[in-house]
Amino acid sequence: MRIPHAGSSYNGEDRYKFCSDPGELQAYEVAVIREKLTGIHRFIAGVVVPHAALQPKDRWIKHLNTRSARSSSHSR
Repeated sequence: MRIPHAGSSYNGEDRYKFCSDPGELQAYEVAVIREKLTGIHRFIAGVVVPHAALQPKDRWIKHLNTRSARSSSHSR
């Protein structure tokens, strides 16, 4: 899914073309990142959290918890 923005356009031959205005380009980038983060948040809240509640000892849930703990310790 691509967020349409005045600063960008797409055609099949030339791919994405961006405007030269840094403000418009940054606004486009921020909108895309927000969209992606919202999708990730919804997936975690709607799929991963219920799965973890039902099967806390599941191999996949243990893997996610390990990755999450590792990521948290690196961000401090």
